[in-house]
Amino acid sequence: MLKIKWSNAFLVIRLWLDLVGVDVRLRLLHHGLNRGFLFSDSSEDALARQPLDAQTEEAVDRLSCLVSTAARFHGPFNFSCLRQALVLRSRLRALGIASRLVYGVKKENSNVSAHAWLEAGSKTINSIPDVKTLK
Repeated sequence: MLKIKWSNAFLVIRLWLDLVGVDVRLRLLHHGLNRGFLFSDSSEDALARQPLDAQTEEAVDRLSCLVSTAARFHGPFNFSCLRQALVLRSRLRALGIASRLVYGVKKENSNVSAHAWLEAGSKTINSIPDVKTLK
């Protein structure tokens, strides 16, 4: 059984609602209407490459953990890595923390695997262990 601190419960519920909203948006709206939502501009990418201080890194780790927790309760929704990264990027933006959305694809034989994650400073966020092999 998953235990969530009461102090985080409200935020996990809000993040879950954000994940539902992102899933519905990506499913229902044409790609052209989601373009600005999926891709950031170069000025934000440049800001995302600047180093994070220890306090900001801690906030990023905490929020990333809470998004992952909310995503566990997906039900009929698709809370894929892309959807989690989009919600996390939106929440980080609201806190004034720039991040960069990164997509990676790897093809081995006839199998294709893909992943989406965030980068802020030199930190890889919301990622799988072997993410560097997808770049």
